[in-house]
Amino acid sequence: MELTLGLAVGLAAGFAACWYFMARKRGAELTGARLRLAAAEADHAARREELEKARAELDTRFRGIAAEVVRENSNEFRQQAQTLVKPVGESLDKLQQRIGEIEEKRSGAYEGISRLVAETKEQMGALRTETGRLNSALRSPQIRGRWGEQLLENIFELAGMREHVHYRKQATLETDEGQSRPDFIVTVPGGMKIVIDSKTPLESYYRAHETDDERERDELLRRHAQSLANHARDLGRKDYSRAVEGALDMVVLFVPADAILDAAMRARASVWEAAWRDHRVLIATPSVVIALLCTVHAAWQREHVQRNAEAIAREARELYHRLGIYAGHIDGLRRGLQQAVTAYNNSVGSFERRLLVQARKLEDLHAVGNADQFEAPEPLDTSLRRLESTDEREE
Repeated sequence: MELTLGLAVGLAAGFAACWYFMARKRGAELTGARLRLAAAEADHAARREELEKARAELDTRFRGIAAEVVRENSNEFRQQAQTLVKPVGESLDKLQQRIGEIEEKRSGAYEGISRLVAETKEQMGALRTETGRLNSALRSPQIRGRWGEQLLENIFELAGMREHVHYRKQATLETDEGQSRPDFIVTVPGGMKIVIDSKTPLESYYRAHETDDERERDELLRRHAQSLANHARDLGRKDYSRAVEGALDMVVLFVPADAILDAAMRARASVWEAAWRDHRVLIATPSVVIALLCTVHAAWQREHVQRNAEAIAREARELYHRLGIYAGHIDGLRRGLQQAVTAYNNSVGSFERRLLVQARKLEDLHAVGNADQFEAPEPLDTSLRRLESTDEREE
């Protein structure tokens, strides 16, 4: 027991001594490490200080070099800068001048636009006044009728038709309904006639365009369609085919604008068809009438050509006969010229053979001077062209 306790105490003391020596060794190593760290930090601080000094010195040197470079190159740089900036300045001056010119033109344009707007307002006011007067005038049936007649007469002129030749105007006729005066009677080649009436009822149509009430407008347009249908019926009853010799069994009811007929057909789609089917009345707008009249005018032109065909043939035969006589005269002239050329050449030959030989002998004998000497005339060798027929020329 005592031995075991002593052994334990000895072991404990040994462990304690061992731990002590190891602790002292670790402390010495730690102290050495701290000393080395302090030395390294001191060395690092010294190197940093040296680096800062070197950086400061280098910065100072670079600043000096830069200042010197700037001083040396400042004059040259200013000169180059002036050289570069001068064109820019001139361009800016030109740009400023151009901007000023544009501004002046813009101001002038604005003034012109202002005047144009003012003139336009004035013209629009005058146009509204004239439009109002026209609307007031067209409310009169007499003025509307005269307007339609004038418009139709202009269409006749455009188609090339001539009054008293291709048509008659305002002729008084006796019909089953009494006396009547159709506006135009067109004559077609062959003696046929076409009657055209330009008195279109438009009261309801104009009133429909003046109202803002949609229902009232629809009702007025229905009345307009009915008025057009009634007028077609009245024209059909006059039976112009009996009153006008050669008149076709039809009457053209002229409507002065396509919109007038379109409005009636929107209110009653059958108004055009019924007028033609029931009364033989053709409701025609300006485009239809001018097509009809151009066709009639073309027929007249063809008729004139046919009428003049015999006279043209007679004149052509006479012209051919006279050309033959003239060709004979030309051939006689050619023969005469040919004889003259032959006689001339014979005379030149006789002169050379008989007279010129004797004249040369006198020259050889010096009977005449050099100034008086002459040459023999040249003969003509140009042949005359004969008149040839077409067949001979083609060959």
